[in-house]
Amino acid sequence: MSINYFERVVRQATSPLVQRGYQFQEGKYNDLKDFWKIITTGVACRITFQLLESPSLVQMFQISLSRQRLRDFPENEMLYAPLHIPLLNLIEGFYKVNIFPPGNFAWEFTDESSLLEQLAAAQSLIIDYGIKWLEDPLSNIEWVKRHKDQA
Repeated sequence: MSINYFERVVRQATSPLVQRGYQFQEGKYNDLKDFWKIITTGVACRITFQLLESPSLVQMFQISLSRQRLRDFPENEMLYAPLHIPLLNLIEGFYKVNIFPPGNFAWEFTDESSLLEQLAAAQSLIIDYGIKWLEDPLSNIEWVKRHKDQA
């Protein structure tokens, strides 16, 4: 599958992200398709879809979440800590939900129909879990570890 075709399908299937204020942006690298949002002054959140190289007929993609601070928050350094985490690690590590069979680490598809199904499943996880965590001013990587240790 070409990267342009992947981009077209991702953009077509992710309107709920746009409805939540995320805008499509070309990634720095051709294989990355980004949706970003300024959630408050000086804080940008990004949801990235990455098409992975695959020698087989089964294609794969991954999703990562990141947040950048564009300014300091001297009143509270914990606010909007910069972060980057694959959606898979957040869902399985923090929420204890296994989304793939053992040994799998990415969403797999073989054609446009199965890609649309996988994007719908992934988007549901992004909306139900990822955005909540990404836009929480106090979430950070330690937040995941703390909750994991408490379980």
